[in-house]
Amino acid sequence: MAKRRRDTIAQHYVYDPDTFEVLTQPGQTIPPAKVKRLQMLGLYEVAIGKPPVKLPIPSGFQPQAWGKKRKAIACVRLNRTKGRFLINGEPLENYFPTDKRRGIVLEPFRKLGLNPKDFTVEAYVTGAKREEGKKQPRAIAHALAGALSLLDDTWKLPLIRAGFRLQFDPPEGVRTDGDQFFS
Repeated sequence: MAKRRRDTIAQHYVYDPDTFEVLTQPGQTIPPAKVKRLQMLGLYEVAIGKPPVKLPIPSGFQPQAWGKKRKAIACVRLNRTKGRFLINGEPLENYFPTDKRRGIVLEPFRKLGLNPKDFTVEAYVTGAKREEGKKQPRAIAHALAGALSLLDDTWKLPLIRAGFRLQFDPPEGVRTDGDQFFS
């Protein structure tokens, strides 16, 4: 009986980060072509059961992401220090006085089981009127989900599955100069 090398037998499920295709399943022999693909994606060690190396987040790192819902465009900057939640310079409670709109904004935190009070959030949003509809809160929620996914890679997939669109560059046609958004 031919011995199989231990390092070619998958120990974990591994998904392609772009297409969400299942690349390996536990107990499955990994063919050489798939080994090369996993190595290119940086997932080979995960597939064979070696713990991935977690790079520390540099101090002062403030992930920034964008969100869009129809005409509302939001930019969120996140910091992992206990602080406050500001939207266009106003506290969240003042900017969105209703629980429903605040709930929409805080939905990414709920999906991940995080406490929003453990973060400092600065958000700027333009377009659409804040008094009408859910466009501004949804745009902020999409941007917040993107910023959270930059803090921890394991949060990316649950946020995408929850329906958040992660966008890290400004939407087409948005000028980022001046004081409209962050410098």
